[in-house]
Amino acid sequence: MEFLDKVGLTKLVELIKAAIKTTDDKAAAASTSAQAAATAAATAQETAESAQTAADTAQETAEAAQTAATAADGKADKAQKAAEAAQATATAAAGTAGNAMPKTGGTFTGAVSGIAPTEETNLTTKSYVDDAIASATAGVVTDTAISDADVTNIWEYGTITGVI
Repeated sequence: MEFLDKVGLTKLVELIKAAIKTTDDKAAAASTSAQAAATAAATAQETAESAQTAADTAQETAEAAQTAATAADGKADKAQKAAEAAQATATAAAGTAGNAMPKTGGTFTGAVSGIAPTEETNLTTKSYVDDAIASATAGVVTDTAISDADVTNIWEYGTITGVI
């Protein structure tokens, strides 16, 4: 080292100090970068875990929705079948109602038959009434030859002459 003079040695020391400082600065920067990278990695890991949790929740929600949709489809099928049955019943009821006699009024357009009447409110046939009238009037004498004069006598005198 004798060949180095005092200026050269000072210069060398300064260069070494500068190199050490640069190395220290680079090491500090690398340490800071490493810490930032570790923090970013931890944040990325947390984000990935949150994303996985969200994906798991979404999957569970999708499965629940599929189960609900399947149940709703089954209920919709049952409701459709019930609606079809109700429509068939309504159509049959409309046909029956269309053929029914109304409570008041109405006209029988075909033959009507029933039992022989036993009560005052039972229906009767024309032949039943005709037979009843024929048997009730059998042997009764009637005079169909009443003149206008006879009608006048009834009003004026209260009697009919010549009528039995």
